[in-house]
Amino acid sequence: MTEDNFDISPFGDVRFVVTFPNTTSAMAFAAACEQNGVAGRLVPIPQSMHAGCGQAWSAPLSARAALQAVLAKPEVNYNECTIFEF
Repeated sequence: MTEDNFDISPFGDVRFVVTFPNTTSAMAFAAACEQNGVAGRLVPIPQSMHAGCGQAWSAPLSARAALQAVLAKPEVNYNECTIFEF
């Protein structure tokens, strides 16, 4: 899987961040994104966020439509999807 360039704002790196209740959900989501060509990668969860799993999916803002399509699948289990500035 290839990573798109980060979308840069004047304030820092702004990304979509998806959190998960457990590692199994994070790994399944990563596989679904890879199968559907969604840009992004698993990263350690930002310290200011809380979730049941220590991993989050980080995707560029340009991946919004593809990311929403994966999130809408009934088999996908996630806590939240938010825009986060690193």
